[in-house]
Amino acid sequence: MKPVEVMLLGVYHMDGGGSHVYETEIDDVLSERRQREVEEVVEGLVRWKPDVVAVEYPPERQDVLNRMFEDYLRGKGVPEEMERNEIVQIGFRVARRLGHRRLLAVDCFPEFEWKGLTQEKVADFMKFVPPGMGDYIKETLEEMQKMERERSAGEYLLMLNEERFSKFNDAVMLSSALTYPDEDVAYGVMVGWFLRNLCIARNLYSFLSEGTERVLLMYGSGHVPLLKYILSTSLLFRYVSPIPYLR
Repeated sequence: MKPVEVMLLGVYHMDGGGSHVYETEIDDVLSERRQREVEEVVEGLVRWKPDVVAVEYPPERQDVLNRMFEDYLRGKGVPEEMERNEIVQIGFRVARRLGHRRLLAVDCFPEFEWKGLTQEKVADFMKFVPPGMGDYIKETLEEMQKMERERSAGEYLLMLNEERFSKFNDAVMLSSALTYPDEDVAYGVMVGWFLRNLCIARNLYSFLSEGTERVLLMYGSGHVPLLKYILSTSLLFRYVSPIPYLR
């Protein structure tokens, strides 16, 4: 059995959207400067020649993604709300350059129940600041904000995929899980987080066409540690670092 090579690219939300607890302001990716930088990123990723690009988009909307990409290939553009999205800015461009006919939607939010865990309790957990970590969180976010503003898009992506910054999300979540007053909430949130990433990897494997050898998987950088662990440990995949292709 030959494992599928998966280049896991941790990205930031170029449209400034998302529902993450820790968000930073970003430049307009449609500016002339940023568009040049995005093209440089695409150029590097194309060199790896993935067979398919998989993205953070709901599988139940795969037909919508297909239509958007078909319109994009025909020069009809994409819906306004997707213009700045990293799926279009990077994923569509890489796929078009390589002659792909579609991208794979592999996102997942598995149904999950845990001892009365509610959205309100999850939200409270995610806002919790572990003891002694307030300065670390503040300083890391400020550094990331500064890097996004001063560096190129490729340099910022490179930074997000390096261990120090890619583990930021999990570092805070795990520290919260070890110190949050309600242990049932802490356990439930962390089990749910692992389930989501496991489900993403299951979707990826089950949706691949026979004979696929290389996949570019684009996901919010907070997913990198767990997805990297799953891809590196499973015998079905072989993890490939994007770093050499971002330099």
